[in-house]
Amino acid sequence: MIIKEKVVHFYKWQVKGEQIQVIGLQGTGGGGLTFSFYRGKEELTEGKADLTKAFVTELSNQKK
Repeated sequence: MIIKEKVVHFYKWQVKGEQIQVIGLQGTGGGGLTFSFYRGKEELTEGKADLTKAFVTELSNQKK
């Protein structure tokens, strides 16, 4: 038996002239996405709340 537990979304985001890879994890319970941000292989943890807010704002504006 195979049980699907998570959905993964991959994004490339251009911010201030640099490219950031964004990984969004979504649980199967219908909750929101949890985002992780990377520059190359380095995870960006400092200022993650601000990055998340800016990314979600731009993503929601793009879908309109």
